Amino acid sequence: MGKEKYHRDRAKEAGVTLKPCPFCGGEARLKKHYKMQDTWYVQCNKCKARGGLQTQSAFEHWTVSRDKAIWEWNHRFGEPQEDFNTWWYTRRMALVEEEKRNRL
Repeated sequence: MGKEKYHRDRAKEAGVTLKPCPFCGGEARLKKHYKMQDTWYVQCNKCKARGGLQTQSAFEHWTVSRDKAIWEWNHRFGEPQEDFNTWWYTRRMALVEEEKRNRL
């Protein structure tokens, strides 16, 4: 499996679709920083525009920093959007319910 495929699968694994780059319309990918532990960001594959680095705090699970990077990238100025905590909690509960259904 190639490196490009691996990064695209990370967003899919998180259960989200990344929006195209707001600057050039290129495909975005979720990346884990290679030097900083539990630090995530989203980057355009075409123009290399990047969202901010999201690092796990001492009291958070690693998926929080990953999901913050996704939320930040997909947020567009002027679009109505719920705050991160509401978005994250709703997604987590939906994933828990899906796992329960899959077990039955």
